[in-house]
Amino acid sequence: MVDSGATDNYILQQAIGMLGLTPQRALKPMQVYMINGEYKWITDQVHIKAIILGDSQKLTFDVLNSIKYDAILEMP
Repeated sequence: MVDSGATDNYILQQAIGMLGLTPQRALKPMQVYMINGEYKWITDQVHIKAIILGDSQKLTFDVLNSIKYDAILEMP
């Protein structure tokens, strides 16, 4: 899902396992405000290489354990 209000890229914890990704500890844990009014802590991240329209980019995704979609992409 592309979310014009998202401040970062997010990925569902369960999707990491399905994709065979290895999470790493975030350098600085941070708290994010969810649209439902809850606050969640980000403690892990995954780094991936994505090819979008032929352009290779490194993306960082913050790991959450309870979001509606497998991944949420921020709008640049």
